[in-house]
Amino acid sequence: MPGAAEHLAHALLDDPSILEDPPALWHELADGHGGADAAGRLLEAVGTRTPRAVDVPLAPAVAGRVEAAEVLWRAVLTAGLPAGALAGAGAFADAAVDETVWLELLRASAERTPVLTDADLVAERAAGHPGRADALLLVTHPTGTWRDDAVRRHARALLDASAALPAAERLAALEELRTALVNSGDIGAARA
Repeated sequence: MPGAAEHLAHALLDDPSILEDPPALWHELADGHGGADAAGRLLEAVGTRTPRAVDVPLAPAVAGRVEAAEVLWRAVLTAGLPAGALAGAGAFADAAVDETVWLELLRASAERTPVLTDADLVAERAAGHPGRADALLLVTHPTGTWRDDAVRRHARALLDASAALPAAERLAALEELRTALVNSGDIGAARA
């Protein structure tokens, strides 16, 4: 049965203009009884209820919900909340958010809260962007997730695809990813 966070997420995605000052909502949540966890739960509920990525153009109403989710996500980032408040950003892993925007917002979220929900799905989506520094850093960054086989598998796929790029297109972050994989036990990554 949906709770308050889920109901509020639905309402905000339907009409984010009901908030005069979206960062103020996030501050109030983080400063309240539930603290950063309450803000994280609402962000996760928004991410979970954001329309999923599809290969066809989105209907206007659906596209409006995606835009509302981006507005709410940016508001969380600008609110300057305490560590942990952005853990729910991983729920945007398969949201229909534009790839460039998704990488930007998710990397900014991970920089503030290293352990995100759905780390395996985040790594899978990031693996599709071998030429993007945001993707490499996003997959390299998560602490506590290197024991997850799916995260390591997607990180290795990203390393292999990035290493296959022409030398001029390889990014400095590639070495950080290689080191993280080797440190997690993937000795073969040293040769990739």
